[in-house]
Amino acid sequence: MVKRARAGSILRTNRVRWAPFMGRAMSEWVINPEEVVRLIPEMGGAVVSLSVLRGDAPVGVMQREAPEVPEDSGWSFTGLGDSEEFLDDPDNATVCDLNTLANIDTGIIRHLTRPEGVVLVRDDPDGPFEVVEGPDDPPSVVFLPPVSGPTRLSAHWGLSVPGYCLRRVDEGNLVIWRPGLTLWLAIGNGEFDVAERLAELRDEIAEGTAIEANEGDGWATLTYRNEEESSWRVQAVSASQHLMIAAYFDDDDAEADAQAALGSVEWLGG
Repeated sequence: MVKRARAGSILRTNRVRWAPFMGRAMSEWVINPEEVVRLIPEMGGAVVSLSVLRGDAPVGVMQREAPEVPEDSGWSFTGLGDSEEFLDDPDNATVCDLNTLANIDTGIIRHLTRPEGVVLVRDDPDGPFEVVEGPDDPPSVVFLPPVSGPTRLSAHWGLSVPGYCLRRVDEGNLVIWRPGLTLWLAIGNGEFDVAERLAELRDEIAEGTAIEANEGDGWATLTYRNEEESSWRVQAVSASQHLMIAAYFDDDDAEADAQAALGSVEWLGG
């Protein structure tokens, strides 16, 4: 385990060249440039074993150290089963943009916000990564796979996501975003009297605000514009869950998308 935990350091000690990202011909890689989609926000590059980039092995060790240059994320990745002899050869590693690597091995995505000093290992291609060195507290921000169109938000609520959006869990809240539009979602579980809760919410909304109400069997939503924060809001209540969404936008088109998204909130039952 100790040798594998040092794999990232071995790659960096070999002084892999940083500029440009993808300096080695992608023709050797398991993915073509036109196949790469945006899965995470821009985070910079990483040192990566060619065994991963060629598709010979999934990531086996991921390690984060202090960045060497501004475009460096600090991450290094080695393939499951890479030998020390393989890693000692600097020609067996290169620099890769993190988003490209996430397209090759999606298993790394939810760990990319972990801090410097952490080392994670997995022993099976389909197994989870486990922290073997460094901070092991769950990060406050975790990236999730992107979404588009009809999307389940919880066991009981869903909406239609406008276009292709990234997702993250941020301090316990779900965030769905793309350039110009951000949806912040919070879900509270409990026992609610729907009519009572709606009355309380109406009292909390600024006087004079136009509210669109939608009611069903055992659930209801209130949608309105929050002028103070230039956002659209929806409060969705059932007997067991209270969903709150704030949609922030940069322009008129994004505002229209925000309204459409909140207007599509639906009760999925349960």
